[in-house]
Amino acid sequence: MRFREAIGALHDVVVSDLRYKPPDKSVLEAYNAEQKRIETELRGAVSKRTRAEIGASQPELPEPYSAELEKTVSPAPIRVLEEADRILQLL
Repeated sequence: MRFREAIGALHDVVVSDLRYKPPDKSVLEAYNAEQKRIETELRGAVSKRTRAEIGASQPELPEPYSAELEKTVSPAPIRVLEEADRILQLL
């Protein structure tokens, strides 16, 4: 009788140790979120620095050219937005 109880208790211990326990992923998720935050900050800093370097290296456009460029480029996006608003009002 003692042997059977001992084997039964041993079986309960062994079986409970072999049951599947899903891993705790919260540490991995926190690490990934931190890495993503760091990467976003790094990309932003590099982008800002690169834009500043490009802006400093390019010569300034003469005023008449800039004004002419604004006249030809600016109305197009405004017309697209106006058309989009008109279409949305129809819906």
